[in-house]
Amino acid sequence: MGNSSSKEQKQSPSLSYLNTSEEGGDARAGAVATGGGAIADLPSLHGGPTHTLCRADEHNLVSAGVSKVATVYCWSRHVVEGQFRGPKRDITKLDYNPASHGLHGASRDHTIYGWRWPQMGNTLRSSFSKWEGPDYCLHGHTLAVTALASSTMFPHLLTSGSRDNCVRLWDVSTQTCTACISECRNLVTGLQWIEGERCVLQSSEDKSLRVWDLRSSSLALAFPFKHQVQTCCAVSRDRNYFLSGSSGTGRDGAELTLWDRRNAKPLREYRGHTETVQSCLFHTFREPSSDEMMELIVSSSSDSTLRLWNQTENRNVCTKYLSGAGPISSVVSLSNEVIASSTFNSGVKVWGMTHLDQRITRNSRQVQAPTLSPGSASSSPVISSAEFCLNLRATY
Repeated sequence: MGNSSSKEQKQSPSLSYLNTSEEGGDARAGAVATGGGAIADLPSLHGGPTHTLCRADEHNLVSAGVSKVATVYCWSRHVVEGQFRGPKRDITKLDYNPASHGLHGASRDHTIYGWRWPQMGNTLRSSFSKWEGPDYCLHGHTLAVTALASSTMFPHLLTSGSRDNCVRLWDVSTQTCTACISECRNLVTGLQWIEGERCVLQSSEDKSLRVWDLRSSSLALAFPFKHQVQTCCAVSRDRNYFLSGSSGTGRDGAELTLWDRRNAKPLREYRGHTETVQSCLFHTFREPSSDEMMELIVSSSSDSTLRLWNQTENRNVCTKYLSGAGPISSVVSLSNEVIASSTFNSGVKVWGMTHLDQRITRNSRQVQAPTLSPGSASSSPVISSAEFCLNLRATY
């Protein structure tokens, strides 16, 4: 932890516990009581590594992995709503489009599975039959499907990427493939739809980052090759900046790269992870008591760490090490103040953001912010800065 300064500094968020208990007591059996609330704790429901997460709405997220089912979890009430089934092998990626209410899962069995989310009026139905089979399947890829992306502006469209070197565009209303882009050695690792455009950003095992124009099925923009495999990608809110993560180990690779779309050049690198970056995203934090916005980058890695970065100052402002969790495979934003991450060995974790400044005294001595490790009532955290700390709120 750093020293607090006599000068007023810009407040920064921290990740802290989600209060899952009603005032005066625990909400559910198994919750671990803490000074500021309770940890909502369930055993992992996937029976093995969890590969992917996606946000459904402000209350629900969906997770999937080797169990071959997609689990719907209401994190605000700590309730498992149901599960979607269908794939014959691991689910590698999930995508939910709120405009079409369509959930899609990519699988190692070369297939994309589509489920129409049960509705109640204009909102997602809060509960449904435990097992819901797929409404349709999309066939065309010849190897494992590794990436999915959709846009609320074009709710009938879905893009997919695979280890077969192809990016495909699907019309889910007719369940047909309308375009296929094939590029030699382009083993797709990630896709992000650029909102407001018919373009997608794609990362690849050939160490490249590309933008594809879906109208003409052509390459719109190519970035300089990196020295490592590009494992994931993200698009900023203003669409001017892209983010990619690299494979690596030790001091070789494992960095994040911020790219300027306008000149197709890297702006800066974020270094700190010691193994392959598994997932990355742009996250806008907003303090509930003010209108101030803070632009962050969130990343997860095979080194079992979840990191927050100051986007503009190129600084790692918080690191959380999840002992025994294995690779942290995916991270998603649930709201301005809540994110979730999936792990290979410890299920899914939900984290909430608060200001660390509210937890430290403003004097010259060092004060360690309170924190808990997964499943533990007291443990020493890994904190890289006085600005942030990462504390578990819920797990399943």
